Amino acid sequence: MRTLICGLLGAAFIGLSASAADTRDENALDRKGQFKAIQEDFSKAQAEGYMALRAAKTPKMPKTADYVARVLTLVEASPKDDLSLEMLSWLALADHGKDARVIDLLIRNHFKNPKIASLCEAYSFGALGANKPLLEKVLSDNPDNRARGLACFALGVMATDAMDAGKTAAEAERLFERCAAEFANVKQGTGRLGDSAKGYLFEIRNLAVGKSAPDVETEDIDGKKVKLSDYKGKVVVLDLWVEWSGPCCGPSRAMIPHVREMVNKLGGKSFALISVCGDGRGILKEFLKQESIPWTL
Repeated sequence: MRTLICGLLGAAFIGLSASAADTRDENALDRKGQFKAIQEDFSKAQAEGYMALRAAKTPKMPKTADYVARVLTLVEASPKDDLSLEMLSWLALADHGKDARVIDLLIRNHFKNPKIASLCEAYSFGALGANKPLLEKVLSDNPDNRARGLACFALGVMATDAMDAGKTAAEAERLFERCAAEFANVKQGTGRLGDSAKGYLFEIRNLAVGKSAPDVETEDIDGKKVKLSDYKGKVVVLDLWVEWSGPCCGPSRAMIPHVREMVNKLGGKSFALISVCGDGRGILKEFLKQESIPWTL
């Protein structure tokens, strides 16, 4: 009887081991499915964190390091394939480029892959964690024109974010000029790099610290033309808003007494506040029946 029981237990353990081995083999083949499950876990944890934040509770945001470890295990199975590029790109964005292993794997295995354009596009829109050495490798060596163009634009955005009056301003201008000259027709979202580059070049050349502000013109609440040059020589604060986010919304409306105090205190001392509203005059006039605003609207 003991022999029979031992034999049955032994068979059961063998069966369990075989079953576990089969599951591991299946999972090893189904890397894409495992990756999708990890993404879903991360999205769920992130959503729960944001919900807590909205409810004014201490949020428990997902620790990206935990997800990096899980995904890198899948990448190790085949670090050079397109799925690994997809997984590493996701990690780079989710982790904001903090884990050097992720960037290192991208540089070693994928900087020449045309599909890295998707990651470059995210960086071209200002996604956090853009890595300069990776983007420079894509720009210099990737055979795909779109990947190179998006990398060039992303490098320009990085230089703009770090812009000062010297080296980085010149670097940003050079990169956006190259985008406009070489990659103007490259798609970026619903637009083209050429148009986006022109916008950045205008900002660098006209709106950077130390530049004279363009002489914009609008109309006040009574239809009278108002130009920025009318306030030349003064410190001007431009307040841009629409009804749903400006003085008519609760938090902004609560700020009005403080802003009014500031204007009353500094008015006549080379200071001016100009509120530019994106709504119609009717909405604004109704609002002014309830609030006193002693500055230009």
